[in-house]
Amino acid sequence: MKYKDIKQILANLYNYFYDRKLDIELFIRWRKDLSLQKKIGVPLIMSIDETLDKIMKDKCSVCRYGDGEFKLMDGDKIFFQEGNENLGKRLREVIYSNQDNILICILTFLDRRHPVINMNNNLTLTREEKKRKKNALKYMDNILAERRSQWYKYFDMKRLYGNSLVSRFYAEVYDDQKSAGWIEKWKKIWSGRKLLIVEGELTRLGVGNDLFDDVVNIRRVLCPSKSAFSVYDKILRNVLEVHEKEELILIALGPTATILAYDLAEKGVQALDVGHIDIEYEWFLRKDRTHKKIEGKFVSEAQGGSEVSAVKEQAYVSQIVMKIENGGR
Repeated sequence: MKYKDIKQILANLYNYFYDRKLDIELFIRWRKDLSLQKKIGVPLIMSIDETLDKIMKDKCSVCRYGDGEFKLMDGDKIFFQEGNENLGKRLREVIYSNQDNILICILTFLDRRHPVINMNNNLTLTREEKKRKKNALKYMDNILAERRSQWYKYFDMKRLYGNSLVSRFYAEVYDDQKSAGWIEKWKKIWSGRKLLIVEGELTRLGVGNDLFDDVVNIRRVLCPSKSAFSVYDKILRNVLEVHEKEELILIALGPTATILAYDLAEKGVQALDVGHIDIEYEWFLRKDRTHKKIEGKFVSEAQGGSEVSAVKEQAYVSQIVMKIENGGR
């Protein structure tokens, strides 16, 4: 047997036992966190269906909190948003608020028993999808083991929260039939309405698909794709200036959307923090749960997703009523 063959065998053995070691460590962390969850409980979180039904019935605004928003409240930074003291302060202000016209949505995976986490029995996953799901579970185990008790200070354990996966309805949810139903509910929310979309300049919600085919018309305010909160006052002021009566505002602007939806709701304007809804829909149409790049759109979670080509579609260009950039008024 050649030396390189022996070397390869040893490498394979090392990788095998290393993976088993990680699996054991993951299981230990999972058991510890599950014990802590049973001891202190979990926040009350609606299902995705319940969350969508409430939006349709009450026409409330939506502020969503994912792991990124919680990290920012802890003083950390994330990929497309630098952390700062005022951003963390505003995110804490919103999550502590309790108003009838604003639905605060939080992390589903805080409850390991939640059905969304276990929705994979009716699908045959590809090898790449299985790997990604395993990595996602490892991430959840690590972040919960590290921060569950720290994040619980932000919750009222007697309050009913919305589900932050309401706009992440495909890639992390392994039930195509349910995903299709949730998409139809979203479309009903804005069917027959006028939309004002506030988004990153490379986000392009609904461009190239039928997500908004049933709306009356669309207007857009474009904002910086990264660190949008650095010009937050300018964004809020200009959105209020251009907003027309009866327009539903959809916001896809990272953690800035959470705060903007809240401030607009305070002014009596319905605003929905929809986050990655368009990218999730694109992945749904492609039946892709591996977070691949979508041509012509900014995808923060995809390799090469920040490299975005220009859009020349005249319909999209004509919808842009304002572009807000860093600096200036």
